[in-house]
Amino acid sequence: MTIPYKISYFLIFFTIPLMGSFLLLFIRFLFLENKHHIRNFNYNGDNNNNNRNNKKLKKYFILSLFLFTSAIIGFIFTISSFSSWNYLPIELTTFASIIILLFFTFYQLIIQFEVERKKQFFKVRKNKNKKYFIQSPPNFNNGIILNNNNNNNYENDKSNIKENILLESLNSRQYEVGEEEEEGNNEEEEEEEEEEEEEEEEGYYNENKSFYNYNNQIDSKLGFLNRFKKKIIYFIKDIIETIKFKPKLSITLILISLLISIMIPVLLNDVCICSHPMNVSTSFTRKLFQESYCKNGEICFLYLTLPKDASTSMILQIHTFNKPSNILITITTTKNTTTDDDGDGDNKDQNIITISKFNFISMSNIINDYPRYISYIDLVGLKENTNYSFKVNFTSKEIETTLNSYDGVNQFQFKTFSNRSDSIIKFISGGDIVINKDSKDLAKHASINFNPDFIVVGGDVVYEDGIGSCYKRWDEKLSFFNTYFNLKINNNHNSSSSSSSSSSSSSSSSSSSSSSSSSSSSSSSLFLKPILLSIGNHEAGAFYQTHKQVPFYFKYFLFELDGFKDGIDENKKSYHIHKIAPHTSITSLDSCVVSTWSQQAQWLDNQWSNEEFNNTPNKLVVYHHPIYPAWNLDGLIPETGREVMIPLFDKFKVPFVFENHEHLFRRTKKLKENKIIEENNSTTLSSSQGTYYAGSGSFGISKTNIIPSNNDESLPWYLFKRSYCNHLWYITATQKEILVEAFAPNGDKIDKINYIQN
Repeated sequence: MTIPYKISYFLIFFTIPLMGSFLLLFIRFLFLENKHHIRNFNYNGDNNNNNRNNKKLKKYFILSLFLFTSAIIGFIFTISSFSSWNYLPIELTTFASIIILLFFTFYQLIIQFEVERKKQFFKVRKNKNKKYFIQSPPNFNNGIILNNNNNNNYENDKSNIKENILLESLNSRQYEVGEEEEEGNNEEEEEEEEEEEEEEEEGYYNENKSFYNYNNQIDSKLGFLNRFKKKIIYFIKDIIETIKFKPKLSITLILISLLISIMIPVLLNDVCICSHPMNVSTSFTRKLFQESYCKNGEICFLYLTLPKDASTSMILQIHTFNKPSNILITITTTKNTTTDDDGDGDNKDQNIITISKFNFISMSNIINDYPRYISYIDLVGLKENTNYSFKVNFTSKEIETTLNSYDGVNQFQFKTFSNRSDSIIKFISGGDIVINKDSKDLAKHASINFNPDFIVVGGDVVYEDGIGSCYKRWDEKLSFFNTYFNLKINNNHNSSSSSSSSSSSSSSSSSSSSSSSSSSSSSSSLFLKPILLSIGNHEAGAFYQTHKQVPFYFKYFLFELDGFKDGIDENKKSYHIHKIAPHTSITSLDSCVVSTWSQQAQWLDNQWSNEEFNNTPNKLVVYHHPIYPAWNLDGLIPETGREVMIPLFDKFKVPFVFENHEHLFRRTKKLKENKIIEENNSTTLSSSQGTYYAGSGSFGISKTNIIPSNNDESLPWYLFKRSYCNHLWYITATQKEILVEAFAPNGDKIDKINYIQN
């Protein structure tokens, strides 16, 4: 299993601030930790004689504090990365951030004001005998006479004992005080000299006083837990005394620390990093700056997915903000005559079907920004080659009104596929979608000029990279599908002519897609085109992943509802087969995203061998990663794909395989048993057996549109054409032939193959 993009992003978010923090601490330790005793720097300044030195210390102190603060904030970013990628709840990372930053703030406050605070309790004075009197803290009753190093004895043993206790409690050393012999002619000069010396000695004291702590007041015989408790108690005492000493400044810094420690996890919560185009967002920025596609009291999305047999069933999926309590689908059927697709057939055979059975799931374990529910309705028992019109009545206990409209209309249409052997089926195929001018032009051209029966996308639909917080990428693509492939129909036309009229009305689908007025609801209906997908690596975050690492694909697009139990079965296959006409089937395979080639081989052999699909001469295949890449045949996925799949493709005479992933246009020569069987590939007519591999996934993602040429001498032996060009494939299948054409965004035809069945 390869490392998914989500884990890679998490490691980046985790590692970079962590390493940065260690680097800053190392720099501080190496150059600034003991520089001029900056840990005891007096920020408020000193006497005039020490002012210049104090300015230097101030610069060192600010730099040291900046490095230390940056390192701590880096640790906060590191901790926040766990909630950013949903490995830990945000409440836990926020709590940890608060504890770390408050401890750092208290620690810095204690260090900064320790010397000044202690001077209130320990006043140093010089007397005439060159001795110092230190006023004891409350634990000591009597003052202690401390002699300088020039004296030989202490006054008595009691004083000696008390002096040692006090010095240990302060974690300090006795300082040497040099005695200078001052000569003068009068007492005024001697007093002035003594005052100057006293100021110098007090400055020396403030500069060199070692860091105060209570370690030496703790009995070393105590156990570890008891010593730890004592240290906590003394630390809390220091915090209280520091706050009392500088209340306004302390409270201000504490509030700032609380704000920062809360804001960093909140602002980085639920990060989304998605590619093509690259986009970074968080839950905060999405709510503040991005449009919401799913709002309270609305049907957010409504679309069809292609079932196994599209002549007798369809699968309807509905996205809502509110939890469904009841869904009622009322379907009106109008059967066309088999000879009239323009709506002039027999409209007398009409009946009403009501469907109230539905299943739904909640996306709350994936989408954290707001509620999202997906309802699935299996539209079964339908008649082949029939236009259907239906209405939706969606009720929820969370809202009082009944929801019945989507995209400004409250009536929807679709058409089942034909079961006749002389039927014609049309669809488009593309992959690797990026919404831009090229992809919009491709979609418009296909809807207006081709009017496909359904849409095939061969993977990398949204590039959310398997990250649940990138759900809006799916919302954008669902909106794109609705705008450019679901067609607005004027209700003044005969309902049985929806297929033909949808082609003529498709040019207005984009401009009318945002309409939500009541007049639009009464005058229009929305003709839905079913969608078929193959899974790509960007749906899972990488190749060789598990179902759990695919947050949306298996929930947003179900192609069968059999075995629906407690939501989505995690063992649901990532490959499926569909009968789209008596003569044509299309199989969506998994190119080693969740299932390997070998895991699908026996299943595919069984499907094509059974009676339902064995008699369909047009066996078409779509998947994501090519087994005949555009540049060379190297790679594990192509090699195993050719080894496992080519024997099946040759055995069952597969005419076309639609591949994607490479973000360009390319088409192979006709191949069989991994060999060229038809050298004259310039003809558009082909009647011999063999397989064309077409693709390769450029539905708007290519940055250039170069018309491919078959005279490129740099092509590998198996390729006929290759270029960087956005395109879609138009496929028209009948009993005897398959017409496959490729079109560029400007509408130019860049390839054509007419495959004749023997």
